[in-house]
Amino acid sequence: MTLRERVRALIVQHGGVRAAARALQIDPAYLVRLRDGVKQHPGREIQQKLGLTVPSPEWLQQTIDAHLLPTLQLVYRKHVLNDDRIGWIELSDAVMHALCEAMGDDGFVQWLQRQREEGLCS
Repeated sequence: MTLRERVRALIVQHGGVRAAARALQIDPAYLVRLRDGVKQHPGREIQQKLGLTVPSPEWLQQTIDAHLLPTLQLVYRKHVLNDDRIGWIELSDAVMHALCEAMGDDGFVQWLQRQREEGLCS
């Protein structure tokens, strides 16, 4: 069963998106993005709530290849090679996207909140 199939089945089982989101304790908009395939790699916490297994090694490799490796290359170019063609906003967006793919959107938001609470960022 694919992620989208599982989400659709849970929505039917619970009688709608809002009811499923409430039962699973997942944001309804995020559940819709999963259902529609806009988000394809939820974090472990969301996977557990959906009753899915741990990501396969193939998924992890795809995530590394598609998101983490290009982001690390940008970071290296900007910080080590002093490549001024890479702007800070571009780098920030790439890092945030890679973190969201690795942690899931909810995981990233929670992590960022902890950083703010600890006074590590504004």
